[in-house]
Amino acid sequence: MKRIYKYPVSLDEAAGALGCEVAVEMPQDAQVLSAAWQGDSRDPVVWALVDPDRPKVMRTIAVVPTGPPLPDEHPVSLGEARFIGTAQTLGGKFVAHFFDLG
Repeated sequence: MKRIYKYPVSLDEAAGALGCEVAVEMPQDAQVLSAAWQGDSRDPVVWALVDPDRPKVMRTIAVVPTGPPLPDEHPVSLGEARFIGTAQTLGGKFVAHFFDLG
């Protein structure tokens, strides 16, 4: 039976300026639905539709801030990533765009 679970996307200290890619463990074939900051948490979360009985795999989530250039070879620039959503924190001072790299 499928369920919707949330998964933390732990950001490192460099994430604010350059963005980052974060490995998140979730069941195989999970459908990532959205991303946001929840409450006062420092790190965002992604929500996914999952079958919790499926084997666990690592998924890569790219967190890309508004403004800085992306290298031409980055999967987001190449169109090889699925857009999850845009979220804000710090009262809108930090805006990030989330992509599923698979």
